[in-house]
Amino acid sequence: MKSITAANYQKHQFYPAIAGAVQAILKTNTVVTPVEVLLRLQRITKQQHDDWRFGRIPYLERVCVGNLSKLSVILRILDHHACALGLKPSQTVYHKWGRGGKHIILRFSKSGAPALEAAYSRHYVARARPGTENQTAATTLGAPPDSTQQLDVQKKASHKARES
Repeated sequence: MKSITAANYQKHQFYPAIAGAVQAILKTNTVVTPVEVLLRLQRITKQQHDDWRFGRIPYLERVCVGNLSKLSVILRILDHHACALGLKPSQTVYHKWGRGGKHIILRFSKSGAPALEAAYSRHYVARARPGTENQTAATTLGAPPDSTQQLDVQKKASHKARES
């Protein structure tokens, strides 16, 4: 396959794994991040992620499993899949964790190319939160309505407890 497009991304060999990772993330969270997808695909470990976030690794691609073209394909497929699910893209800046890190912006790639850095730092946000009246994200994932209603009741109870 030469180029990943909106018409052919589902035919790529990486698509089932990426779609599964996105689905697993959306079951517990309303935001899908490329870093979380790489963690779920076992392209990076939690320890490597933490080392990068604390600034012990200069750029994330240095420790990723697979060559740079495969990582680029993963990002393209993730972008097309998130768009197809109706997730809203949101640019995010990653700052270093730890002492003095608030002003240090982390890098994803050795080249630091703006388009590539933007692809890695783009989060995809579900338009409807689980447990709200508009259950488009839950129905897309195939979650039963009663589980989202339980989440809604739990959220209301925890919110009332915080208020008192």
